Amino acid sequence: MRNEIQIQLDLIESMENVRIVYACESGSRAWGFPSKNSDYDVRYSTVSCMYHYYHMARGNYREYLKGAEVWTKKYFYVLRPLLAIRWIEQSLGVVPTDFNSLVDTIVTEPVLRREIYTLLEAKQGGAELDSGPRIEPISDFIENELARFDGCELERKKASVSTEALDHLFRKSLHEVWHNESKLNFTK
Repeated sequence: MRNEIQIQLDLIESMENVRIVYACESGSRAWGFPSKNSDYDVRYSTVSCMYHYYHMARGNYREYLKGAEVWTKKYFYVLRPLLAIRWIEQSLGVVPTDFNSLVDTIVTEPVLRREIYTLLEAKQGGAELDSGPRIEPISDFIENELARFDGCELERKKASVSTEALDHLFRKSLHEVWHNESKLNFTK
């Protein structure tokens, strides 16, 4: 599967005369905690990693994790990019895809680590983790991390061309490769 994706990415770069600076498998399968209903996600971007991670975390936090009642599953979609930023800040190399590796290396506070692993165990156990009460240690960590970046100008590279054509070509290419498999979910 990895070779097929790389072939398609190379084709996109060649046909569109662009450089893809960030592409990855994403979502619960890639992060090491799929449930029986998990789909396959492929994400790509032409922006630098820290900018990408921060905006992904901020957007998911704003949409799903404010208030006393939150969409519990979205904690992962905010935690992973924030932990990835810390990984980059600590110069630990390429950010691992595996969520456990990020938590094991980055999260040193015992209560936060316990709450993250409790949530992870529920997800791996098949729970869909829809709405539920706010988990204070995780929410506090997220809010503190997002506050660190408020007002900061994270380094980013702007795409020199519109990505709409690239997005369309990428989806079309993957459709051709995988013959419209029903469990594929491609988002930017």
